[in-house]
Amino acid sequence: MSCGGIFDPVSKQSRIRELDIISSEPGFWDDAEKAGGVMKERTFLSSVLEQLEGLESTLDDVGLYMEMYAEDPEDESSLAEARLAVGRMSTIVEGL
Repeated sequence: MSCGGIFDPVSKQSRIRELDIISSEPGFWDDAEKAGGVMKERTFLSSVLEQLEGLESTLDDVGLYMEMYAEDPEDESSLAEARLAVGRMSTIVEGL
C-alpha cells in the first residue's frame, strides 16, 4: 500500500533523476532563474528523501525496542526507548 504524496519516495527519486538530466543539458545555466528553480526543487526533494529514510530507520528502531520489551516486559527501558523513538518520528513527520 502506498500513501503517495509526501510519502512516495519512488516518485521523488524519479523526479530527481529527471531534474539531473535537465540540469546536465547544454545551456541549462543560460536562464539562471529557471536553473535556480530546478536546483531548488532538487534540493527540496533530496531533503524529503533523507527525512523519509530517517523515518524508516527510526521505525525499525521502534520495532527492535518493542521486540526487546516483549522478551522482557519487566525491563521498561526498552519501552522508554521505543517511546522516545516514536517522538522522534513524530518530529520528522511534522517537519514534512
